[in-house]
Amino acid sequence: MSLFQRSRRPRPLPRERLMMDMRDTVVYAIGDVHGCYDELSTLEQKIELDALQFRGRKIIIMLGDYVDRGPNSRRVVEHLMA
Repeated sequence: MSLFQRSRRPRPLPRERLMMDMRDTVVYAIGDVHGCYDELSTLEQKIELDALQFRGRKIIIMLGDYVDRGPNSRRVVEHLMA
């Protein structure tokens, strides 16, 4: 087999797409926390108050970048895991 020859492995089948009924659903997305626990806590309190305006399901999606830079990376991770 040549070093530059392509592999003949079969391509994986595409994954089935997850479909969700999002009617009557409010979605909050949070990203780039970077260890700032106090700011995350304040934001969560604001989300709780905002969510009172809506009926139905509420979803919070955490997008990543939880640690680094900020003073409380460990506390952020512990909070998110609780």
